[in-house]
Amino acid sequence: MVVKHKIEVRELNNGLRLLLIDVKGAVTFKLEVINRGGYRIAKSDQFELPHLLEHLAFDGNQQYPEKEKYMFEIEKRGVYQNATTSTNLIKYYYDGVCSETEDIIDLALAQYCQPLFRQIDIDNEKEVIDNELSRYLEDDNYRAGYLNLQLSSPFKWPELKTRVGQMRQISREDILAYYHKTHTSANTMIILAGDLSVVDLDSKIDQIGKAFENAGLTGGSLLSLEQAYGSSQDQAIVNHLKSVRQQQANFELDYLLRDYSLDDRYPMNFFNIIYNGGFASRLFEKARSAGLSYGPSSSYSQTLDYASFTLSDETIAVKLPDLYQLMILELDRLLNGDINKYEFARAKGFILGSLQRSFQLPEDLARFYRDDFVYGREFQSPDQVINIYRDFDIDSILATAKRYIQPANSILTVVDSHKDLGTVFTKL
Repeated sequence: MVVKHKIEVRELNNGLRLLLIDVKGAVTFKLEVINRGGYRIAKSDQFELPHLLEHLAFDGNQQYPEKEKYMFEIEKRGVYQNATTSTNLIKYYYDGVCSETEDIIDLALAQYCQPLFRQIDIDNEKEVIDNELSRYLEDDNYRAGYLNLQLSSPFKWPELKTRVGQMRQISREDILAYYHKTHTSANTMIILAGDLSVVDLDSKIDQIGKAFENAGLTGGSLLSLEQAYGSSQDQAIVNHLKSVRQQQANFELDYLLRDYSLDDRYPMNFFNIIYNGGFASRLFEKARSAGLSYGPSSSYSQTLDYASFTLSDETIAVKLPDLYQLMILELDRLLNGDINKYEFARAKGFILGSLQRSFQLPEDLARFYRDDFVYGREFQSPDQVINIYRDFDIDSILATAKRYIQPANSILTVVDSHKDLGTVFTKL
């Protein structure tokens, strides 16, 4: 059963948009302040600007110049705060109890509209990002995923070492310019979910508008997040990276589709549950029983530019060929209709139960509605989505999956320390 709630979208005269999700009686709230400032907006030689700006999210503001004092004010209210950068967006978010909602909105506005960007904080956060990106250079799972991302994306993702070098050249003036370009009211969206009766909404929304006005952040050009069309792939791509480890090996296999439908997410998620969702799924059970893996990973995702069905895992290097072959064999069997009514019923029950469990908290609802709100799409209710999954049959699911899972759509990256790099691919 989905928790009862109401949604409302408001747009201020300055272009700022708000999604209000009212959950009567909720104990917790979720606040997200999002802008169109992700990596695709940055110049190619300043790729790390969004990431650096995100890292400066809680480093003090005009109201609380000392960052320790600012974070203390948030955390003494029992609130968790963080920020993330993605291809398209920068997101600042806060999770807490509803009684603290108004205070946290005030604190969030202070940081978003009145940041200090002190040089000492900039220098410190550059060191932190250097550590973060350098760590990824020795993370074989990240290396495989990042290479596949570079080959999938229609715009250029620099090498990690290049990103560190570029970041070192970013100045405070660059940060200020990017901030004033991306954090304007026209490019900002706010999601507030919880029991909104604890907030004087009209007064608080008026306060939000004035905060942007006082900071000189009203208006601004609406930054484009339109699809970037890459060239179509006409054959499989296979890569091999030398592992930094001696015993373990890993791989990532992506099946990409650029000409996809938003509604593909439903049959593809269902397909994935049949394939590898839950301990009783065909792949998970067989991989564990054979001692090949702690637990193989598979997922479906959509970006503005493409959609992908992804398989990945890591294991002892000598087991990698057998693990990979098992994953492909079970995928092939499923695509060819080798599924009985009991397996299908398990998957349907599993996904329906998972969905209903995931629509209970304000943060669940904020996550559910976020993408449709951010990208201006028509909202679907949780109950509508549950009914979509309830009505599926196996033929329609497999028809969609077959569009994705084609050799010509695939990018495979294997990371292994084997001295003869060709032998792994001979086995696979």
